[in-house]
Amino acid sequence: MIVMGDLQWTGGNGREGSAGPLRSAEDCGVIRILIVDGPHLLRDGVAALLSRNADHEVLQSADCIAIAERRLASEEVDVVVFQQGHPDTSAVDAVRALRAIREDVPIVVLVTRSDSGPIAELLKMGADACLAVDDSPEALGRAIQAVVKGQSFLSDAATRRVVDELRKRPQTTPEARLTPRQTQVLELLATGMRSSDIAARLEISEKTVHVYRGQLRERLGLRSIAELTSYAIQHGLVARTG
Repeated sequence: MIVMGDLQWTGGNGREGSAGPLRSAEDCGVIRILIVDGPHLLRDGVAALLSRNADHEVLQSADCIAIAERRLASEEVDVVVFQQGHPDTSAVDAVRALRAIREDVPIVVLVTRSDSGPIAELLKMGADACLAVDDSPEALGRAIQAVVKGQSFLSDAATRRVVDELRKRPQTTPEARLTPRQTQVLELLATGMRSSDIAARLEISEKTVHVYRGQLRERLGLRSIAELTSYAIQHGLVARTG
């Protein structure tokens, strides 16, 4: 079962080939956070908020993507927090650019009501968490903790927006695109089950589960567990509560 609202997937972020190892809850230590883009006052406010946590080291913020790219390439950064500040740089393009520099660094995106880029597209480009700028400080803290452990996170507001986006998309039944076994694996992945647990449930090898995961990404044109979960929710393959 997936609880919608502050939605958190424990199945990983779909970047098994990333350069850096995922960090366990016990291994997180001090989290180095780079705040990118966004209005100056907002950057300062987010920095002050995150600095209240002794486990957060807020690095000097980057006020444009070009500076952020240089910082990511040369500094140790654990999490990027991004909020669109320049009208000529979309959030989707920014996430794509940041992800091209570092595959291993999680990206948390703060979205406003006026942001035109769909959250599903942000997830596809490599964002690990999405929140609204007016979400609670606690939600941002939970998002930071989730992404450093290799999980994905959507706040209440972001979840509602994803559901609205998905409902507006043309409907394609999963049965027409997937085999019965692929559909089974998708359902279990979307509930947060790990590959080893899925293998045990379906009485197949874990290697075979990974093969199915690759097939799902290729056939559905999706990149991450977050996107696969959104697809499963849209098509009624996963129970939704909340």
